[in-house]
Amino acid sequence: MTIEIRAATRPEELAAIGRLRYEVYVRELGRRPAGCDDAQAMQIEPEDEVSTMHAAFDGDVPVACLRMTRIDRLPAGSRWRALFECADFPVPESQQAMLSRLVVRADHRASLVAPQLLAAAYDSFRAEGGELIFLRCTANLVPLYEVMGCRRYKAGSDDGDAGFRVPMVMITGDWTYFEAVKSPLLENVQMHAPNVTLGDWFETRFPEHSRPASVRVLGREQFLLSFAARLNDPSIPLLDDLDGDEKEHLFLSAGHRDVKAGESILSKGDAGTEMYLIIEGAVEVTESPRGQRRVLTTLGAGQMFGEAAFLMQTPRTADVTAIADSQLVVLDVDGFARLGDTHPTVAMKVLRNLCRSLCLRLYAHNAD
Repeated sequence: MTIEIRAATRPEELAAIGRLRYEVYVRELGRRPAGCDDAQAMQIEPEDEVSTMHAAFDGDVPVACLRMTRIDRLPAGSRWRALFECADFPVPESQQAMLSRLVVRADHRASLVAPQLLAAAYDSFRAEGGELIFLRCTANLVPLYEVMGCRRYKAGSDDGDAGFRVPMVMITGDWTYFEAVKSPLLENVQMHAPNVTLGDWFETRFPEHSRPASVRVLGREQFLLSFAARLNDPSIPLLDDLDGDEKEHLFLSAGHRDVKAGESILSKGDAGTEMYLIIEGAVEVTESPRGQRRVLTTLGAGQMFGEAAFLMQTPRTADVTAIADSQLVVLDVDGFARLGDTHPTVAMKVLRNLCRSLCLRLYAHNAD
């Protein structure tokens, strides 16, 4: 059946969206966000009542949804204004919105339904004169949202059950930025009038985040499929194809390190004798050319860092700092050698996964 993307308005449609969110958050991911009703198996929040609920329908059944909330429709005491620091942006609240609760049913994550839903919500908001879209995401999704056209601009924070979240903003009319990151939304963006002034203001106000930290290197459809697959996906690329026993062998060969937010983990020039896997929390990779700090990327749970210097036994090329209290698995050269001696198949799989990561990174670095 053909998927139809539209705003949900009927009570039965909104109830079905609540059930979809409960299914993904509670039953699949084991989370309990605010508004969970176990008796009805629904997840409903007060923001729903003042928001536009966009959804992808297979017949009458929603398979994906997101919520777009205009900032001027939020209650006076809403925490979202302060969290996003909306008042600091030179745009009236009627032209600001918050995107949240992007959920895709598991059997549709290999499709383009999620990016199509985002594009529809973008077009709808732009048609109303919208200029800014705020959102929060897990650290491991930051690079993907950057390529879609969003920017980091402030520190992230822990949000209880939701975990660490990074605030981002999309300047909807900044054609230059969408072109720079090769955003798959560029065609949608160019259907509306540009707003270069707001983009210039952002770069002056937030120089640390003025340059794109991520650029699309995959083909448009391939990137969009990757984006869709990683939404609501807790998998860890380093552990691809490892079964339970093999994962245990890997972790027994490694150490563990707990770090506090703000703590330095690696410094440029350090010996590359260890690589790290983030179990919980988030880190920021930065450089400081000519003394001006610049964020290269943000990494979160399930992602790794330090693997290039680890494999090549070369000095570190950037600084890495925890931006949230984090738990790390640390694999050093000796531990990996022991793993190779005792469980060579596991070591080979880990090495293959590391090579995949490095190849994609090199491709991104050398892309036009």
